[in-house]
Amino acid sequence: MRTRWPKQASASTSRATSATSATSCSMTIRTTTTTRSGGRGSRSLARRRPSPRCRRRPLRPRLRRRTRKRVPMKKALFSFAAAAAAMLVTFAVTSTPVAGQGGTGTIVGHVKYMGPTPVNPLIRMGADPRCNKLYVGKRPTAPTFIVGGDGAFANVLVNLDGSFPNAPAPTAPAVLNQKDCQYVPRVLGARIGQTLQVTNEDPTDHNVHSLSKAGNDFNRTQLVNGKPFDVTLKASELLRITCDNHSWMTAYVAIMDNPYYAVSGTDGSFTIANVPVGKQSVKAWHEVMGMQTQMVDVQAGKTTTVEFTFAPTPKPAASAPIRELTVPSQGALIALR
Repeated sequence: MRTRWPKQASASTSRATSATSATSCSMTIRTTTTTRSGGRGSRSLARRRPSPRCRRRPLRPRLRRRTRKRVPMKKALFSFAAAAAAMLVTFAVTSTPVAGQGGTGTIVGHVKYMGPTPVNPLIRMGADPRCNKLYVGKRPTAPTFIVGGDGAFANVLVNLDGSFPNAPAPTAPAVLNQKDCQYVPRVLGARIGQTLQVTNEDPTDHNVHSLSKAGNDFNRTQLVNGKPFDVTLKASELLRITCDNHSWMTAYVAIMDNPYYAVSGTDGSFTIANVPVGKQSVKAWHEVMGMQTQMVDVQAGKTTTVEFTFAPTPKPAASAPIRELTVPSQGALIALR
């Protein structure tokens, strides 16, 4: 008995797949054709077509992508630089101080003292033999009133009062020296931010002490032949400087917020240059006589002259003689009428 084995079909299958884009819609249609050989015939699979719904869709128009116009790098950098330069020019024009637009002038003047010259108090330097030795055969006095011929009044601070454009502080220091156990000069002008340099030419030690109310405090010991020391001035004030080792030593440093100041010399003269034009308030100050103020009109390219005259205030006549009595127990001075 023969056993019939079923015929083994030898099928060769070739598949071809192509992807096409539909013309009537945006979906992709895959068409697959399969051919099978063997048997009585061959059968081909029908091609899949897009659905009617897809065929009815309208065509979508292609959108053009907007592109930015490219600007060459050199041209862009040039445009940016030009805009930045224009901004700087505008800022420079708007930030120019108004006070400096009309030009500047100069103020010159003299300070005089009218009347008998006051007697300066004597200084007793016996506490420091090295200071006392500097005045052998002399009687040292405090340089409070320095009055020369024709009443020329020295050590008077003259400055302008008002608001002015900012100006840089001088790079050179303002120097305060100690010579013959005195501060030289007695009155000194300086600027905020400027350096105050203190030197010592005496054969003795000093203790330089500032009595500040605005943050310009310092208290430094300076030895014989010691190096100068520097202090940066921080705020505007009339700074008094003393010496803790020698009670008679006093100096005044006027710390200003503008460059318009001067100190009268031994001939009483002073000069303030580069003053903004217009009406200016000029003040003159002395440590004992106080302050005076005058208004001046400064004109461009011209010199304005001003004079200050100080005189003692007359005392009113007493209605009755005054007798003075010293009470030893209290050490006080009592006035009896």
